[in-house]
Amino acid sequence: MNPTKGDPVIEVNALLVIVVALLAIAAGWLTLVLTVRHAVDSSGISRKLEQLAQEVRLLRRELRMRDAGLRGIEARGQQVDRTL
Repeated sequence: MNPTKGDPVIEVNALLVIVVALLAIAAGWLTLVLTVRHAVDSSGISRKLEQLAQEVRLLRRELRMRDAGLRGIEARGQQVDRTL
């Protein structure tokens, strides 16, 4: 046996171990991702976040309408109290 060259059987086994280890790591990550995804979906966070975003849009619209109404009153020369 030549000491400078490795045994091909050992090299193939080492590569096989590396491939199997990488597949196991990928399977572990996939399991983790799916578990987190299921937890987020089942908690309803995305639905609650969408409701919150809708509320913010409605409040912005209401404030724009209120501000436009106050500017109209000021344009007619009336005093406006802008305190909340």
